[in-house]
Formats: sequence, structure tokens, C-alpha cells
Amino acid sequence: YLSATDAGVDAAEVIRRNLSAGSACSVRSIARRPANVLEWRGLLADAGLAITAFCMPIVFNSELEAINKAVLAEGIRWLPLAVVDNRELQVGPAVIPTETACYKCFEYRFRSNFTHLESYDHFAQAFSAMGEVVDFGVLGPFAEIAGNFGAIEAMKLLSPEHVAESAGKLVAFSLDTLSAKHHPVLRIPRCPHCDEYAEQCPERVWA
Repeated sequence: YLSATDAGVDAAEVIRRNLSAGSACSVRSIARRPANVLEWRGLLADAGLAITAFCMPIVFNSELEAINKAVLAEGIRWLPLAVVDNRELQVGPAVIPTETACYKCFEYRFRSNFTHLESYDHFAQAFSAMGEVVDFGVLGPFAEIAGNFGAIEAMKLLSPEHVAESAGKLVAFSLDTLSAKHHPVLRIPRCPHCDEYAEQCPERVWA
């Protein structure tokens, strides 16, 4: 939680301080977000697991695409968390390089099953063009729920004896009805991000 004394302090530094209190883990904040895939790779090079948390009305953006490329290149497991429009909590799909669908596969699957894709694209483009967006924050209980589910899945992703529920799946919790849905996310053949043969010409033409 933020307090009155946190006003004007960089949010990343506040989070680092709160996470470091009484913890044996090493937590650091960065002055700015990486601007490209190479910078993300440099930041994540020594990590065993990457966890990202976003609060936004759209599901995909260029930053998530850069993170996806970086974790695949470094062979790092990745757990995305998102509170979408303060109404739905999304856990996953957790990315395990060479084993599960990547985030680009998820985007392709999402777009192929979305009913009003053209309207969504227009909204996403308008949102992205806004530049700086006012952050109204998230209700405390929503953040706690996301953090607790993220912690459980993180332990499973780091443990060889467990299988994370979000591995290759999007787990969506409705904050309106308190219901949960599981959406399997399969790998996309010749995905430009995670398929090493994506840029190779097929050896035969299939009828």
C-alpha cells in the first residue's frame, strides 16, 4: 500500500522498499523502463523467473511484446499478471520457453477468437496514442488477490515438482461475479517469436 509519505516518490522505489522489508530476497528498482528487447535482455539475464504486473484496459502492447522476445531469448520463465479495466484479473498464460505458448501465440489466439476485433483494434490504437495515461490505481483487495495468486504460481514455476496452473493457460477471475475461467492457449505453428523454423521456407507444399 502507498502512504502519504510516498507522495512524489518513484513508484518502483516504493515497491522495492516494501518488498525488501524483512525479506531475504534481493530486490532492485530501475530508473526507467527498458526501451527495447536488448535492454530487457540485459535486465533479465540473471533472473530465474520474470513477473510483470499491469493495470490497463487493453491486453497487448509493444512493451509486452519486447518482454516476450527477451524471455524467449534468455530462456527465462515468465508470469504475466494483469488487472483489466479494474474488472478482471488475468493470471498467465505463463511462458515456459520451448514448452508452452509464448505471449505472441496468446495474442494470435486471442485475436482469432475475439468477436468484435475491429472495435477492439480501434480502441487499442486510441489508447496507445494517448501517450501518458492517468493512473488511478487499483483497489487494495484487487492488488492483494493478484499478488497472492502470482506468488503461488511463481513458487510452482520455480519448483520442478509442481506444474503451474497458468502454464499454457490464461486463468481469468471476474471481479464482478467472483468466478474463474480457464482458457488453454496452444502454441501457434510457425509463430514469429517462439518457433525457430518460422522464417524457413517449408520443404513441401501441403494440399
